[in-house]
Amino acid sequence: MPFDRYTRRFIFEPLGMKKSSFFLPDVLPSYRAAPHRGSSAKLTSRHPYDFNFAPSSGLQITATDLALFLVAHLQKDTALLNVSSYNLMQQAVSETEIQGIEQGLGWQVLESPDRPKILQHGGSDRGFRALVSIQPANGTGIVILSN
Repeated sequence: MPFDRYTRRFIFEPLGMKKSSFFLPDVLPSYRAAPHRGSSAKLTSRHPYDFNFAPSSGLQITATDLALFLVAHLQKDTALLNVSSYNLMQQAVSETEIQGIEQGLGWQVLESPDRPKILQHGGSDRGFRALVSIQPANGTGIVILSN
């Protein structure tokens, strides 16, 4: 099954993520943000879209759909994964070069004795930056998208 159909069927649809796709033509132009650079409002050239790189940098998603994904991880929604899979994803499995941050299965894991565990994942592309973060112990999360 092609990657974009798999993600739609097994991730986006079960969670009600109606405006997300790895296939850019599926995303309505009115839902697309224009990339900017620096502190000015100057537009930058859009990164060339190549479907071969969709799994690593091709997700087209709205803040609302991303919030649905975070809620699924906070509530360990079995429409997506079983509880033991969420538990595995939310544990550190290897160290990183950044002090205080370990890598989990998809999440960066920040643990400290003075605060609850934080799970986060960030990324960027030319003109865009994103960060999602959850604190499972207190059921909170945040989505930050910028262009």
